[in-house]
Amino acid sequence: TAQATEPNVSSLKSSDSIDAGQTGYRVAVGPYQGQVPLTDTEAILYYTRFGINKQFDNGATIYEIGEYTKFEDAEALRKSLIEAGVTSAKVVEFTR
Repeated sequence: TAQATEPNVSSLKSSDSIDAGQTGYRVAVGPYQGQVPLTDTEAILYYTRFGINKQFDNGATIYEIGEYTKFEDAEALRKSLIEAGVTSAKVVEFTR
């Protein structure tokens, strides 16, 4: 099992850092139909301290990790997740 590595980014609190109407970035992993693979589960649990949102889409589960004002910070987290074996990790944009 790949060991999750610590990204060189700081977690941002959504209520304090991203204002209404402002664009932010998260790292989405999934979608998962049914059981989440063990490697992905371990990484998702490791990164919950960055904040996590669980989304449902047509019976599939998607986890969105972190909230960042800079794309580069979310990209650093995405790369760390990829290194940990979560191949579905991608940066997604959202507007509060």
